[in-house]
Amino acid sequence: MRRLNGFGLVSFIFFMLIVVFLVIYGIRIGAPFFQNTRVERIFEKMARDSSVRKLDSKKFHEIFRKEADLDNTSLRSIEFENIEIKEEGSSNVINATYSVKVPFYSNISICIDFNPSSKNFESSKYVYTFGR
Repeated sequence: MRRLNGFGLVSFIFFMLIVVFLVIYGIRIGAPFFQNTRVERIFEKMARDSSVRKLDSKKFHEIFRKEADLDNTSLRSIEFENIEIKEEGSSNVINATYSVKVPFYSNISICIDFNPSSKNFESSKYVYTFGR
């Protein structure tokens, strides 16, 4: 008698558990990366505005918070002390450095460091080049 080959119930359940695990933790770890992209967009938008250069830190943080609220971004992990504005040539460059701690499992956490900048976002305008 020939043995049947195929995907059994136990194999299917095991496979689905692995897929669910990867999806749940992929979403948990992916969320800070999407937030960082939003922060870079806000920085890039604010850097284009020449009036930001003349603002004091309190007014700058107020405008930053409004931009984040318009973008429906929850920016709990970025502190205002970590944001700095530099003038490079005729434009502003806004930088920040912050870390996000993502709980992974029980007492295991993943710490991700970010350094968003308005300059980084301008240089990564989704330009794809292919080799010959």
